Amino acid sequence: MLKLTWDPAWMNPFESHWSIIEKIKYANAITSLDFVRLYGTRNFKGKLRNQHKGLFHFIGIDHNLLFESISTDLSRHTEYYLNKMTGMFSWVKTDRLLRKEFSFCDDCLSMGYHSLFHQFIFLNKCPFHLSPLSNSCKYCGGMFSCDKHNHKSKNGFQCSCSNYFVEPKFNTWSDWQMNLTIKNTLVERWVTMDLNAYNRINKSFFYVPALINMDAPLQFLLDFGNKRS
Repeated sequence: MLKLTWDPAWMNPFESHWSIIEKIKYANAITSLDFVRLYGTRNFKGKLRNQHKGLFHFIGIDHNLLFESISTDLSRHTEYYLNKMTGMFSWVKTDRLLRKEFSFCDDCLSMGYHSLFHQFIFLNKCPFHLSPLSNSCKYCGGMFSCDKHNHKSKNGFQCSCSNYFVEPKFNTWSDWQMNLTIKNTLVERWVTMDLNAYNRINKSFFYVPALINMDAPLQFLLDFGNKRS
């Protein structure tokens, strides 16, 4: 059994699967192709299956084998925070609430962190730094799809052009253990809403495209959830 360099303390609240995998690659000096060859599932012919939904689930990765290497259940971590962010939308698939293109905060990514919030379709700014989100490489201008994992031989936090999406500012791996504060008060209220508001939203139906076109969809939903009967 292969043991990888890893510390569960390097994972942060609302961190995406992709972000954690990039840390694993970086700490162990392996590329995406190395990672997939080690942990990718194979079909009956022995060929690697396609890896997709890399930011959220990493379908096509043997999670049991990965758990043996890092003693950390990445799926449980991601599902817990995805549920806190989108669990109240029982009437729509989670994937419809997440951007298909990779979106990120320059300040967060420079410290080796990418948040599930950065993919949430109702947010256009980072809830931690309040800065607009980016969605393309600063060097090649390319955009990265969340639907499939890139098998090109790239290192941690790098675009397929071999440049970093954002130049790293962390000096040691311990810098990955962060204490980010949600500065967007709406987002803070969203993930800490009481059970009555949660259930009211959960039992109602909203047309997602109409919500996206609103100026403040989370404010609308919170007002609805807290409205007295």
